[in-house]
Amino acid sequence: MAGKSRFSVAESKINKLFQNSRRRVFSKKQIEEVFIEYRRLWNLADSMNLNKFIDSCINAGILNEVILVPKAPEQLHMLKVKEVMFYGGNFMPPSKEASDKKVLYTVGRVNVFELALNIKNRSFLSHFSAVYLNGLTSQIPKMVYVSSEQSLRRPSLKPAAKLIQSNIDKAFAKPQRKSNNIFVYEDYSFLLHDGMFTDRTGIYTRAEDGLTLTNLERTLIDIAVRPEYAGGVDAVLNAYRNAKDRVSLNKLAAYLTNINFVYPYWQVIGFYLHHAGYESSRLKIFKEHVSEYFFYLTYEIFNPDFDREWQIWYPKRLI
Repeated sequence: MAGKSRFSVAESKINKLFQNSRRRVFSKKQIEEVFIEYRRLWNLADSMNLNKFIDSCINAGILNEVILVPKAPEQLHMLKVKEVMFYGGNFMPPSKEASDKKVLYTVGRVNVFELALNIKNRSFLSHFSAVYLNGLTSQIPKMVYVSSEQSLRRPSLKPAAKLIQSNIDKAFAKPQRKSNNIFVYEDYSFLLHDGMFTDRTGIYTRAEDGLTLTNLERTLIDIAVRPEYAGGVDAVLNAYRNAKDRVSLNKLAAYLTNINFVYPYWQVIGFYLHHAGYESSRLKIFKEHVSEYFFYLTYEIFNPDFDREWQIWYPKRLI
C-alpha cells in the first residue's frame, strides 16, 4: 500500500485551522495567504502549488467552491420584465468588472449575505437587503444589494453650482441609471452598487452574525434616494411605516446633515415620514429643510400628483 501524501498526513490540521477560523468565506488571495503562512508547518510537498492545494482542500471536503456568474446582457434585458419591482427602466452596457466570474471558497454552508460581502472589499449590505435584515419587510429577497463607497474626492476650487429647477425636471423625467454589475448564484442575484462617499455613515457590523450593513436610519435614507433598489415607492413607504416605533428621527436628521446631498432629499424623507403617519410635531426639522425647489419622489413618474407641504411630485396612486 502506497504511503499517504503529505497533504493527507496534514489534512486534519488543515481542516481544524479552517473550521476554527472566524472567516467562513475566502477569496483565492486569502487562501494563498493561509497557504504561504502554514505550508512549512504542515510539511506540504514542494511540488504543491496554490491551485493544487485548493483542489486538495475541495476534494477532502475542507472547502467548497462557489462560482458567481455575471448576468449576460440578454438576461439584464429580461429583468426589465421579470423583476420590474426591483429594476424598471434602462440598463447601461455591462461593465468590465462584471465581465468575469467571481470564485469564492467557503467553509461549510454559508448564507447568501455572507457570500455577498466577500465579492468586494469593504462592502456592506444595503437597500432592500438592509430593509429585510432590519426587520422592515417579511418578503424574503432573491436579489442581494451590496454597496461600497467611492473614494473621497478633493473639493473643487470652483463655487458649488446652484440647482436649477429646469435641470431637476429634465433629470427626473428620465429613468434613473442603475448598476449593471450583477452576479448570479443558484436562485440568487447580487447587485453591486457604487455609492457616494459618506465616511461610512450608519454602517455597522452585527455582533450576532458578523454581517456588515446599513442601520435602520441609513437604510431609510438609501431607499428614499433609490426606491427602485427597494421594490419601488410603495415598498419604501411601507418600510417607513414599519420603522415608526423604532427609528430615531434625530439620528435620521443628523445623517442627512452629514451626507449633505446636493438634491433636497430632506423633502423626500419628510414626505415619507408624514404619509407613514409620523406625528407632525416630530417632523419640524424636516419641514425647516424644505427648499425652494419642486422635487420628485422618484424618476420618470407617470400621472404625478403634487404635495405642496413637502414640494414633492409623487405617483398619484401612492396615496
